[in-house]
Amino acid sequence: MRTGTATKFNPGYCTDNELERVEGCYENFANFILEHGGWNGKIVDIGKDNPKRRFLEKYLEVEIETVDYSDFNFDVINFEADCILCFEVIEHLQNPLWFMKQLAQNMKSDTILYLSTPNRPQVMRWNPRHFREYKPQELIDWLLNPASLRVENMAKIEALKIKWVSFLTGIRPLIRIIPQFLWGGKTQIYKIVKDIDTFLE
Repeated sequence: MRTGTATKFNPGYCTDNELERVEGCYENFANFILEHGGWNGKIVDIGKDNPKRRFLEKYLEVEIETVDYSDFNFDVINFEADCILCFEVIEHLQNPLWFMKQLAQNMKSDTILYLSTPNRPQVMRWNPRHFREYKPQELIDWLLNPASLRVENMAKIEALKIKWVSFLTGIRPLIRIIPQFLWGGKTQIYKIVKDIDTFLE
């Protein structure tokens, strides 16, 4: 059982080197959106204002509103959006299923949800700021299906530039080379829509 407070990525407690490694992969998120239908209408990003949102606004030439919702600070979701971005959020939540059900309640039949989260098969690489990380099928079975959400497209992308020299700094980092080679530092990203048939049941 994990205790304490897991927090959303915040450049404020990242070193300049860590921030550069993250920002260098933002284009992968933008390209997934472009390759899988883009967006239509109002775009809302779940979470605090962050460099990724600002990059996407500039790269995609769109305006993105932010709403700082999590399972810590709201009773019900109350906003309108045609496209929702939920990047690197659910792994920080104590009650992600409740959160996903709230999102589904808020989504219209044609709302698109782009969601990303770390890929769990990264042995010995669990981020201590995360409550839980998921394998793709776990995410679908435990969070999306029960919330009446359906995956239209899915991919695994690099969300962090890997500096291989960092694996030579000790025994534990050295052991991590094997899972890193097998699974990479992949983040799973999804295009999700509301499953109207199961939502109405």
